[in-house]
Amino acid sequence: MLDLAQVRTLLLAERSRDVGVLTEAVDAVLATSPEVSPLDIEMVFRDACSPIYLIAEPELTIVIGMPARRSALDRLGLSPQENRYALAGTPGPFMTGAVGAGGRNGSGKTLCSPPPIGGISVPWPQMRQRPCRKNKA
Repeated sequence: MLDLAQVRTLLLAERSRDVGVLTEAVDAVLATSPEVSPLDIEMVFRDACSPIYLIAEPELTIVIGMPARRSALDRLGLSPQENRYALAGTPGPFMTGAVGAGGRNGSGKTLCSPPPIGGISVPWPQMRQRPCRKNKA
């Protein structure tokens, strides 16, 4: 759990919108409190409605803005949920690979099962896909 001084340090760094300042603040908080996970820091930014996002892999990365976050996660082949589990340092409910390896095997494919549909677990080949809706302009 973060104390108020650490939260203040992170939010002051967030105001700068400078990745170097943010990196120093995040590194300082992680160095002084080993029980704090990067997810705790991410939640400070989410609670403050901040455009700062942490990407867990391959190393802890800070990005500014939702488009940069989406781009970084797409390049890594991670979903926002998988990133959140990786920030927490725990395997997610659908991840079968190692968290440190990004839930991937040597082929670079993400090893995760699809979420259950309606609370019922359905094997992957039997799962139905919804048709894509296209904008009619």
